Amino acid sequence: MRQTTPSVPGINTQRLSLRVLDPEYAQICADYALRNRDHHAASAPSRSDEYYRGEYWGERLINAQKRFEEGTSIEMFFLTREDPRRIIGNCNFDGFSFGAFQACYLGYNLDKDEVGNGYMTEALDAAISYAFDLTGIHRIMANYMPTNARSGNVLKRLGFRVEGYARNYSRLNGAWQDHILTAMHSDEWNCRSDAPASTPRRPNGYY
Repeated sequence: MRQTTPSVPGINTQRLSLRVLDPEYAQICADYALRNRDHHAASAPSRSDEYYRGEYWGERLINAQKRFEEGTSIEMFFLTREDPRRIIGNCNFDGFSFGAFQACYLGYNLDKDEVGNGYMTEALDAAISYAFDLTGIHRIMANYMPTNARSGNVLKRLGFRVEGYARNYSRLNGAWQDHILTAMHSDEWNCRSDAPASTPRRPNGYY
């Protein structure tokens, strides 16, 4: 159980600001979800029309802040530094397991109009460093559909290792989908050639 409550992150990269958003962003989140409805459909569970409304996102953002404070989830949105009210993607660290396992799952998505611009790699590089540093966990797992080559390439660039193949792993877009299983360990992440020379670490159990 976390001993203190961390401040809500505001992480800046060269082009982006990664934030746990306030409910005032609810309609902006709804607009992002709606304009990417078809683009995200293949890799998302079936969703009702409610998902694309501001009311839904208002409640979701309140709950996301609560889960962040409780230490059970980190959901960050990618805002452009040129326009801090423009969302181009998000990522979520969820399913935290402590004790002997010390791991969580990573999920992410990107605006259809920003694919191929390197934003996802840029954002996840910063987000993963933050998650490891805050939580002290050992392992982050990220799984993707074999048909989603772009997602696989992002994880490969970040150094994730393929650990297996799971048939009928998750029900997405109305059907069970196979997934390629990958993971990154904290010691491997901190030993990357481009990692900072000194990275502050939180003790296990902080988050």
